[in-house]
Amino acid sequence: MKKEGEDMQSKEKKQPIDLLRESVISPKALSYLWLAVENDLNIILFSEEQEDSNDFIDALTTLYPPSKAPNIKHFDNSKSSSLILDELYKMKDQNNLLISVESDDFIEFGKTVLSSEQEKKEILYKALEIIVILNREKVTSTGSKTRMRNIVEIVGEDEVSMIVNKIFFWDKRSDWFFFTGHSYVFDKILLKQGVDKEELKMGGGKLEKELSNSWEQRAVFLR
Repeated sequence: MKKEGEDMQSKEKKQPIDLLRESVISPKALSYLWLAVENDLNIILFSEEQEDSNDFIDALTTLYPPSKAPNIKHFDNSKSSSLILDELYKMKDQNNLLISVESDDFIEFGKTVLSSEQEKKEILYKALEIIVILNREKVTSTGSKTRMRNIVEIVGEDEVSMIVNKIFFWDKRSDWFFFTGHSYVFDKILLKQGVDKEELKMGGGKLEKELSNSWEQRAVFLR
């Protein structure tokens, strides 16, 4: 029988520190998402386990500024990719989206986007900015744990496929998270801050350096 204190603790919402202690995500990846939500970017979370997505969203909502509460919506596994996209397309407010999808099949989701009408795709690409994929992974001989498998930035599309940038990924062999390089989300943030496209091609100047420093400092703080 559980004690009263244990019952209370089990009902507490997850915090960012919980995700880090449980190695669900790395400090750098969480710092990246922190900067994204402060700059009104949308996050779509894919996870087969609703409990995992609920925990992740609970923790992430604590990083939003008080004046920018996220627009949260959950789609369970009864909703097809086409139905989810229809609802996203019809949403009046497509800023600060924090969407969870009860699935780990982002590839099927992407194919549905590609097959949509051009007018609809233009709206959807504004909503689909950052994709976070969670999975229960067998990391010990005794059981599985939740890991952020990938963070993907949606860049656009070519004639046959969606163009994505896998910015973070989890390596199963080392049970470690890796940053892959250039972030298009950081480019979006710099453009919002007033850096023009030509300056961005040259490196972004002072604002790019400030953004990079902010990302690193937040990661150190979280760590």
